[in-house]
This record gives sequence, C-alpha cells and structure tokens, in this order.
Amino acid sequence: MGVSYGAEPHRAAELVIASVKGVPRVLEKNEPKCLLRGIGDNSVDLQLRFWIEDPRNGVANITSEVLFRVWDTLKENDIEIPFPQRDVHLDISQPVRFVPEA
Repeated sequence: MGVSYGAEPHRAAELVIASVKGVPRVLEKNEPKCLLRGIGDNSVDLQLRFWIEDPRNGVANITSEVLFRVWDTLKENDIEIPFPQRDVHLDISQPVRFVPEA
C-alpha cells in the first residue's frame, strides 16, 4: 500500500500494524511486520506481512478484512492514500493548435 509523501512513514507503519491486532485469524505469536518497500513516483510504499494458521479457511477473505481495517485506520488518522496525479503545463507564449478528430 502507498501513503502520501506528507505522511510520517514510521507512524503509518505503526498504525498499519496496530490495525491488524485483534483480527481473530491473525497469529499473535508471529508479530505482523510493516516494511518500507520503496519510495515511488506517487507514494511511500509499505508492505504488511502477517501470519495465519488456517489458510485452508481462505486467504482472500482474511486479506480483505485486514485491508479494510488498514484503510479505516489510515483514514481515521488522516493519513492519505495517494493516487497518481499529473500536471500539464502549457506554453501560452505560442498559439495552441487544436485539431479535432475526424
């Protein structure tokens, strides 16, 4: 997951880990970890790792539950999850030629 450059990544990682605590299927004996995986074009990239004992009961459902908790926790703490944005700068010193599609 990515957080904005304005977010404090240490705090974001702590919140991500805290959001997993108490999820019944997540093992407490193997502490969840939140790793800084990169500094990307649009975000500071974090990765959450956690262990479950019962993958036969489904992995997608526990992943979804954990990600919803992470989302809610980050939102509650005003940590922005960014999306790609692009700025377009026009040189208005030259006329812009518009050519409509046929």
